[in-house]
Amino acid sequence: MVRGEPLTLRYWGTRGSVPSPGPTTTRYGGNTSCVEVEIGHKRFILDAGTGIRPLGEAIQKEAKGNKATLLLTHFHWDHIQGFPFFSPAYDSDFELRIIAPAQAEASPESLIRNVMGPIHFPLSYEAIAATLSYCEHKEGNCDEDGIRIRTMR
Repeated sequence: MVRGEPLTLRYWGTRGSVPSPGPTTTRYGGNTSCVEVEIGHKRFILDAGTGIRPLGEAIQKEAKGNKATLLLTHFHWDHIQGFPFFSPAYDSDFELRIIAPAQAEASPESLIRNVMGPIHFPLSYEAIAATLSYCEHKEGNCDEDGIRIRTMR
């Protein structure tokens, strides 16, 4: 419970750098980093590894809201490679706020755009129909949808 609201954690991806499906990973799964945190009716997604694909499918099957906050810890492939396969991103009724660490080289939005560029993925960034908003975050505390988030290097 968080302030009287139920807290639910679901692990959609727990693998390291490479997705590893198969009989040896059936117990814990073979997808890369993705954890869903629900606090009451608020949904937070930690990282967009390949585990975000089955999470997206589950979100679209349920009727528990059309909004989420995606917290990206960093931009290594195993933490973002599932984003183009996140089906709610192509739903015009879905709202996705992306909070990501500030990068010296590029904004979080430009890095996501690159993942969905023609070199990496057949659909362009413009195919995203969801309402996206971005927040570049530096180390420290921030409040998101009434929940305090603490980040550190």
